[in-house]
Formats: sequence, structure tokens, C-alpha cells
Amino acid sequence: MKQLTKIVGVVLLLVFTLSASLHKVQATNLSDNITSLTVASSSLRDGERTTVKVAFDDKKQKIKAGDTIEVTWPTSGNVYIQGFTKTIPLNIQNVDVGTLEVTTNKAVFTFNENINTMENVTGWGEFEITVRNVTQTTTETSGTTTVRVGNHTATITVTKPETGTGTSSFYYKTGDMQPDDTDHVRWFLLINNNKEWVANTVTVEDDIQGGQTLDMTSFDITVSGYRNERFVGEKALEEFRQKFPNSVITTDDKTGHIHVSLAKDDASKNTVNVAYKTKITDYDQKEFPNNSKIWYQILYKDQVLGQESNHQVANVNANGGVDGSRYTSFTVKKIWNDKENQDGKRPKTITVQLYANDQKVNDKTIELSDTNSWQASFGKLDKYDSQNQKITYSVKEVTVPAGYQSQVEGDSGVGFTITNTYTPEVISITGQKTWDDKENQDGKRPKEITVRLLANDAATDKVATASEQSGWKYTFTNLPKYKDGKQITYTIQEDPVADYTTTIQGFDITNHHEVALTSLKVIKAWNDKDDYYHKRPKEITILLKADGKVIREHQMTPDQQGKWEYTFDKLPVYQAGKKISYSIEEKQVAGYQAPVYEVNEGLKQVTVTNTLNPSYRLPDTGGQGVKWYLLIGGGFIIVAILVLISLYQKHKRHNM
Repeated sequence: MKQLTKIVGVVLLLVFTLSASLHKVQATNLSDNITSLTVASSSLRDGERTTVKVAFDDKKQKIKAGDTIEVTWPTSGNVYIQGFTKTIPLNIQNVDVGTLEVTTNKAVFTFNENINTMENVTGWGEFEITVRNVTQTTTETSGTTTVRVGNHTATITVTKPETGTGTSSFYYKTGDMQPDDTDHVRWFLLINNNKEWVANTVTVEDDIQGGQTLDMTSFDITVSGYRNERFVGEKALEEFRQKFPNSVITTDDKTGHIHVSLAKDDASKNTVNVAYKTKITDYDQKEFPNNSKIWYQILYKDQVLGQESNHQVANVNANGGVDGSRYTSFTVKKIWNDKENQDGKRPKTITVQLYANDQKVNDKTIELSDTNSWQASFGKLDKYDSQNQKITYSVKEVTVPAGYQSQVEGDSGVGFTITNTYTPEVISITGQKTWDDKENQDGKRPKEITVRLLANDAATDKVATASEQSGWKYTFTNLPKYKDGKQITYTIQEDPVADYTTTIQGFDITNHHEVALTSLKVIKAWNDKDDYYHKRPKEITILLKADGKVIREHQMTPDQQGKWEYTFDKLPVYQAGKKISYSIEEKQVAGYQAPVYEVNEGLKQVTVTNTLNPSYRLPDTGGQGVKWYLLIGGGFIIVAILVLISLYQKHKRHNM
């Protein structure tokens, strides 16, 4: 009996095995059903992601239960690909018809028995891959790798950049998702990357954001440099504290806050990498942000307080869909061509209306906004009408924002793109240069000036010049009026002009130059025996000449002390950039010889000497001076009178 039972068991096992084998043989690889294979980017750098999209239909052969479509790629060598593990359900009209299973080494569409009842099947799947180029070289190198499905290929060029030898920032935060673990995000806090000496405690405050929770078992702490330690797993924080008792890493798994405090001696000359994982809780979230701040001071350098280092890791995109004969769906995407909403005119939301065969479909609208990345879909739309005619769908923007022009492109097969274009408002600025330099008297005025434009007190690359040819006017044109929806305040700065001071009023510039001035002192000297003959006038006329031309006239008189002096002041040194030559001329003084001019340039003075004419002077005997001349002359006169009297008396006696 026992022997019979064994025989029956063996027979049943063989039947089951043959049945399974038969089922596998009947399944078909539907590579010929592929209609397209594309990658979002065919030129990537090592470690970057791209999206693979596969489309298929059932026109070449009907899709049956157990059929598969397999997408493959190289997983080894210098240049290879890794897929991100994901499982995407495939549905038609809410009926499960299969899955798209993405692993690190391939992606497989597998269909179940529900597909057998579907007609006019079209489908697609898209998923992300990461590319690697691990060629052993320090110089930049590129290689290619290929995604394949059936007769379709998509080649990707992967570039490994040149290995850098420079220094990194003291601290930064980064993160990624591993191809074989799309349920977690890896985060790294990289501290003292250049192994600097630090002056005090290094503190990092790290905050996990929404859509993820901290995995307390995932810590991997590495210390490298002067000390080399590693702490991994549930007890990593405790073991770190034991090895570094003056430092501490604490966590709050409820708030997702991580506090790192590294003592000066522990942080100096060591790079500390605090790595951990977060568990994804919102798989529909497009990206996972994490924020951190650091406080530190490198020895002999300025202290850094609360410097932010934030990072976002994009969620892995994987999606797919299958459509039968009854329904269709498509995506509507909004593109804004308005220079990043420079003028602030972009609305917060827009509404898109669906049309079928140019007729408005009631209650079929979608709202696009920044929240959904300006993209949404119309789904579960009848593909054919009651007459079995294919419906042509179109879309229109309900209200086009003021100032925008709307253009719709695409169809229900590829989706629609609505592009709204807005030309930002621009302005011009004109300014006038005024010279306050007495018509360039000193010749210091430059041939042109340079004016620089500032926007909201920040320097721009806008530079203008002004010259005599432009009438000393300058203009900035085609300037945006707004930035981030706020009107820009423009101001100007002038490059310094030597020997001038600048005053700016609005956009008009006045340059002032203090002209060089000098003076000339005139000293009057008299050579007339202290005006013994009273010929000296009460005043004389002095003429001031500039380059030989009379420019001033002064009536000079003696002061209370009898000094004849006068100073011509506030005299310009230059005229039209050339130095002026000043001279003095005295109007002729009656009874005096032509004046003698003695110039002392160092003292800036001219001495004018007037000498009495000789006709007013007695001969000079070299004796007692004028007094003796008078005595001798008087003596001769007396003797002459006495002689005449004597002759007269003799004549009188003779006549008697």
C-alpha cells in the first residue's frame, strides 16, 4: 500500500511539472509587438538617471495570458546599467491585466488571464535606470551601453568625468536611492571634508522632511583621517559615543531631527560621515527633501553660523498603462514661456476644458498648478462613440491670463502641451552728464565716462559710456521692469573720474572740479629820494595781463604805513588746459622813468620800481646832498647881488 502511494505521488508530480512546462512553452515573448523604445536622455554622466519608455500594442499578435515583454541591458563591464526595483500594476478599465516588474538587470511586462478578453490593446511602461562608467582612469572618458527589447535598441553614452584633485567644501549634505532598494533614501552628512583643524565644537542640525521616516537601525558612521573608526547598525550611535565621549549624535525618530556635536579634538583633522536611511511613506511624492544647518570655525578663519546645506532626492519614476478598445487617457502639460514669471503675471492655477469632436464635454476639466507641476491627465475617456467611430479629443484653456498668448500642441495619443507665452515688460534709462569745471578750464575732463547699472543695489553686467559725441548722454535699453513680480529699483554708479567729485541725482550725474587758482602780488618801489620833490602821484594804475592780454586794472594807493602793495587773487592757473602766463604793466607815471619789473616766481610777486626823471635832480657832488646844492646856489646869488649893488653905486657917483 505504501509502495502504491509513492507511485501515485510520483505520477502526480510529473503531471504537475509537465503542465507547468507546457504552460511556459505556450507563453510568448512579445518583442515583436514593441512599437517604440526611447530613453529620455542619450548622453549622461556616471551615476545619472534617465527614463526608459516602452510602448507596445497587439497588432502583430494578440496578447495572451503568460505572454511577456522583456527589456534588457548590460549589468557588468566598464559601462553598464542598473534598474530601480519597482512593480507596477497594469490595468484596463480597472481590471488587472498584468504587471511591469523592474529589477536591477531587466524589466519584464507579464500579462495574466484577464488580458485574453481585451481587444485593440495598446500599452506602455516607463521606468528609471541609472548608468555607470567605472573605467579605471583619472581623465575624462566616455563609453556606450544599450537598452534592448526585441529589434529595438536605445544607445546611451556615459561619460566619466576627470577625477578632481581640488578641495571640497567643509560640509555638505547629499543623498541618493539605491537601485535595489527603492523603499529607502540614503542620506549623508559629510563633515570636515578637507580634514581641517577646527577652533571649537562643530554642530550640525539635520531635519528630515515629509514623506519619509528615520530608520534608526540604518546608521553608518565613518571617521577617517587622524583617527579611523566605523560604527554600523542599531548600536552605531552608542558605540560612537563610547569611542568619542566628548562628542554626541542624538536623534528624535518622531520628528526626524538629528543633532550632531563634534568636539574640537574629535573634529580636527578628521572627516566624519554620518550616513543613515529614511523609509519612504509617500510613494507618490516626486522628491524627498532634507534640510540641515552647520555651525563651525576652521582654525584662524571666520566663524560660520547656521550655514544651510539642503538636498533633495528625486523619487524613482516607474509607471505603466494598458488601454483597450473602450477607453483612452492622455496628459495635459502646461509650459510657461514668461522668463520664470519675471513680471509676476502668472496665475496660481489654470483650468483646461476637454472637447470631444470639437464639442465641449461637460464636467470634464482639470486644474493645473505648481502643486501638480502644471501637469494632469484626462482618464477613462471613451475611445469610440456609439457609431464605433474614433473620437477626436482636444483641449482648451478656459481663460487665458491677461497678457499671455496660448498655443496648444499634441493629440490624445501623445498628450497635449499648452504653452503660454508672455513678453516681459522692459524699460530704458537715460541719464545726462553735467560738467561743473568752468568749461574744462584745467583740461582735466576725460574723453568719456563709464556708468554701471545696479538693480536693487546689486551690480549687473550692464555698462554704458558717455562722451562729447553723445552729448554726454548715456542710455541703458531693454531692461526688465520686474523681477519675481516686484518692480526693480535701478540705480547707477560712475567709475571714478580723477580730480572730480561726483553727485548723482536720479540718473543724472554732475562732476565737479575745483579749478586751480593762484595769485600775484605787486610791490611798488619808488626811487625818488622819498618823494623830496613831491612828484610822486597819490595813486598809480597797474594792469594785470594773462598771456599778454589785459584782464584786470587796479588803482594802487599806499596803505597807512605808506606801503605800495596789492595782490591779484583767485587767478585761474589754466585756460583750456594750458597754463596761463601772468604779467604786470604799469601805466606811465609823469616825471618818472619807465618802470623796472623784477619778477620772483617762487614768491609769486612782481616788484615795480619807478625812478624820478633826471631833470628834477641837481648834480650829485658826492658830498652832503641836496642841502649843500642849495647853500652853494644861494651863495652865488648873494655874491651876484652884492656885485650888482657895488657897480650901481660906482655908476651913480660917476654921474654926479
